[in-house]
Amino acid sequence: MCARIYPAEREPGATRNSENVSGTPRNALLPRYASVASVWRKKSLADSEGREYKYRTFETPREAGALTGAGDIMQHKFRGLAIISALAAFGVAGLAQYGPEDGPYRPEKIDALIEQVHTDLNHGYGVWHVSEGDRKRLNHAGEQLREFAKQWHKGKFDKDELGDSINAIQHVLDDNHLSGEERDALFADVSQLTKMREAYDRHEIGRW
Repeated sequence: MCARIYPAEREPGATRNSENVSGTPRNALLPRYASVASVWRKKSLADSEGREYKYRTFETPREAGALTGAGDIMQHKFRGLAIISALAAFGVAGLAQYGPEDGPYRPEKIDALIEQVHTDLNHGYGVWHVSEGDRKRLNHAGEQLREFAKQWHKGKFDKDELGDSINAIQHVLDDNHLSGEERDALFADVSQLTKMREAYDRHEIGRW
């Protein structure tokens, strides 16, 4: 059986609680509540915008395109710097390979030196009395020098081929006791070729 609750009846003599005269009036608290609420709303909005900016993904087409474009620009810049660096390194390597720009071991100057060897040999043949074997040795040395010059244009220093040519010419000059201007001219040619080989041994020219 459920108990029934009856509404209470106010006794005729009962009265409402009287207001606290010494307290703050209720209507004075409303501006304070409004001020606190306004500050709270501003702080909450700022926090929300900060989180949104922090975790923003930039997924709109315009933003994505802008970011992609910036990345491409930076990639092209780095690629350009890499190419410039490679060209600079190649230029330095080429300079070191052949020596100074006005040095005696540039390919075109070696071409001229070897042609001078052939010219001096031809002059010597008109004066010297050398055997057929020595003449063949000198001609073979001249052909070796031309092949050496061809490879030097490609950056290859064939030390063995150059050494064989120098030794062959020096051998003929020494064994036949040749003299005269033709001998001195050819000896000067061989001396320059010997200096070139020494420069290579000192790593002043050639690839290392």
